Amino acid sequence: MFSRIIIVGSPGAGKSTLAKELHKSVCLPLYHLDQWYWLPQWEERSKEEWYTLQEQIVNQIQWIIDGNYQSTLDLRLKHADLIVLLDVPRRQCLWRAFLRAIRSYGTTRSDMGKDCPERLDFAFFLYIWQFQKRQYPQLLAKIKQAEQEGKKVMVLRPRDLKKPIKQLFEVNE
Repeated sequence: MFSRIIIVGSPGAGKSTLAKELHKSVCLPLYHLDQWYWLPQWEERSKEEWYTLQEQIVNQIQWIIDGNYQSTLDLRLKHADLIVLLDVPRRQCLWRAFLRAIRSYGTTRSDMGKDCPERLDFAFFLYIWQFQKRQYPQLLAKIKQAEQEGKKVMVLRPRDLKKPIKQLFEVNE
């Protein structure tokens, strides 16, 4: 079994959901990057503090990390032994993010920073819509490079995510 796992993909692809399920199955420490990046009331951390926090996480022996944050992706790729890419169509990602925003509106989700209530954010929905064109190519290139360097990569599509977690990751009890 892998001990350092990152889960990446478009917002709304299901990264946090998959990370939580995997965490329950394998009992590795779970880090949602959104919890670490966002300070109360949606204030961003400084670049230096953000990088330092991630260094502290990736230098641990075991973890599951979900989130993109491409500015620091190289750090996580360097330390990961499994990279999981969720390849979900943008319409599905957008729909999921919209439903999540409606269902959780005004509350802070467990995978978000403290006091960062869910909101309807047009700029965020636009980011999701443009992710496939603007972010995905760089993300995919970095993942392919990591794979060439010997990292294990799993690309999961919506049909894969319907399978039991134990089957997906060959988890033994």
